[in-house]
Amino acid sequence: MKNLAEQLCVYATGRPVGFGDRTEINGIVDRTMKKGGGIRSLVHEVVVSKFFLPIGPPDNADSTANARSMDWTLDTPLPVG
Repeated sequence: MKNLAEQLCVYATGRPVGFGDRTEINGIVDRTMKKGGGIRSLVHEVVVSKFFLPIGPPDNADSTANARSMDWTLDTPLPVG
């Protein structure tokens, strides 16, 4: 799971994962495993991770909390066709 998380982060950000990123990668993997370890959960955790937060103070401190509160959509079936 850790390797897949690292590869998704490399693909999504366009830069290699560095030594300083290992804490965030471990957090992504831990949160994903708590949700059952699915690929959909992993992608969601990558997108709401610190890799995609703006640099500097956030305009809205609840932005990450709001993104994480949408976890209920992870179990919602995708519409077909």
